[in-house]
Amino acid sequence: MASAAGTSEAAVPKDLSRAGEQAETAFMRAVLRRVPAVSGARLSDEGTETPALVFDADAVEHNCARLREVMTPFEGAVSARPHVKSHKCPALARRQLELSGGTCKGICAQKVCEAEAMAAGGVRDILLSNQVVSAPKLARLAALAASGCAVSVLVDDADQVRFASAAASSAHTTLGVLVEVDVGQRRCGVATVPEAVALAKLATAMPGLEFRGVQCYHGAAQHIRDYEARKAAIDGVAGIARACVAQLTAAGLPCATVTGGGSGTFEFEAASGAFTEVQPGSSVVWDRDYSDNLGPDGKRVGETGFRHALQVLATVISRTTALPNPRVVLDCGLKCMSGESGLPALLRVLSGKSEAASGAAAASTTQPPLKVVGLSDEHTQIELDLDDPRVVAAVAASGGGADAVAAVADEMLPKVRDRVLLAPGHCDPTCNLHDFALWARGDVVEEVMEISARSPGL
Repeated sequence: MASAAGTSEAAVPKDLSRAGEQAETAFMRAVLRRVPAVSGARLSDEGTETPALVFDADAVEHNCARLREVMTPFEGAVSARPHVKSHKCPALARRQLELSGGTCKGICAQKVCEAEAMAAGGVRDILLSNQVVSAPKLARLAALAASGCAVSVLVDDADQVRFASAAASSAHTTLGVLVEVDVGQRRCGVATVPEAVALAKLATAMPGLEFRGVQCYHGAAQHIRDYEARKAAIDGVAGIARACVAQLTAAGLPCATVTGGGSGTFEFEAASGAFTEVQPGSSVVWDRDYSDNLGPDGKRVGETGFRHALQVLATVISRTTALPNPRVVLDCGLKCMSGESGLPALLRVLSGKSEAASGAAAASTTQPPLKVVGLSDEHTQIELDLDDPRVVAAVAASGGGADAVAAVADEMLPKVRDRVLLAPGHCDPTCNLHDFALWARGDVVEEVMEISARSPGL
């Protein structure tokens, strides 16, 4: 019955109600998957929406060239198989392989959905460097192999071998199998070399499977800051890898592949003589955390080798020049970049009067006297570094005191609506928060790339 306020719910035709639900669903999809810019736009333009994920094209190309340079001494003996969990973007994965000059033989993925997205995007040689046990996911993995992809998966348990065999046999295809060995991560992997040999024997005997080697990956070692300690950890890993190959060979099981090594250590694995391929994933985008590792000279590596290609573009939405904390606040927070690896690094300011103060970072290693101090759900806080010699000198030249600080802050802080580029602490979970990334060269967006492999792991 109609009420005084309008028509009752019961009076709304079902087909009209259903049409409304469909329209609402389409609207929500458009909102939730909003593209922040189009090709040809500028990062500094107000029309480019923020926060937005950015792949710096020049930095990506530099990083791919740097990977080729590092791997050249091992050509013919060790290949790179970059891990795409770092960016989850098929277009970027294709770009990596194109720029590799033959250094890369394929990619690693960590979830079935990532493997599917990569295959759909034209990347066909895939190592799923994880254990897969559910029947639906194994069926999907087998379907990729049946479609013509070269697909391998890790195992560290006899049941996993049997499950993978059943899925491959049902799909009338072959899945490659690598035995994962725990080399210090204390996560996945068999605990001993004899266990690895036993699983390899089982995989060799099961229909639908092909034993292809072992994975010896030490994830925790990637972030050991001290260079010598990091190298010592990988020396231990290489010793275990050699023992695996020796005992597998003695058992009549050729070990074609020994894989491992992430962006923090892959140079050690490649030089060890024990590995046939390495898995640097973050090297293509170089998140802020890796730049905190120390080099052989004991100094922070920063961007001396690889550069920060993964960036978050944000807008200044709030500003204060008053003591005790002259600061600006950006429109990006934990909903667009992860914080478990620490605060992001400030790279540069793109627009407005503040370009004169801090835009020098775009053309040199000079950084503005600003520091990132806070990261919350929707905001990042950046303060004027009152201890920076440039700030101290400017305040003194202005007569000292609160008014002088405010005047200096007004000159040096970015303005409201200015754009700021940040380097997130950790690439993998940051990319997983975005539907699209802007492939930008300088200030210009050349391409919009879909992060189609983003998912909780379904």
